[in-house]
Amino acid sequence: MSYIHSNDSDAPFNKQFLIVDFTQKEIDNLSDRLRKLKSKLRIETKKLQSMCDHTYVRECLDDSCYREYAYICSKCKHFK
Repeated sequence: MSYIHSNDSDAPFNKQFLIVDFTQKEIDNLSDRLRKLKSKLRIETKKLQSMCDHTYVRECLDDSCYREYAYICSKCKHFK
């Protein structure tokens, strides 16, 4: 988005266009930052789980008539 009208009567349009353009760029930057943070969190979680001396607890995953149970570490939330 880089097209701006040259007429003086289009000043409100140009102002709004710049606001929309700036907001879109800000959203793109925040989305990129969020993606990088999620990647970092995934890596750090794997490191934590590899260092943990796991203490597994049996937990119910589903509360229907056919319940599913899993062993989950109470410290790092690692599934067994």
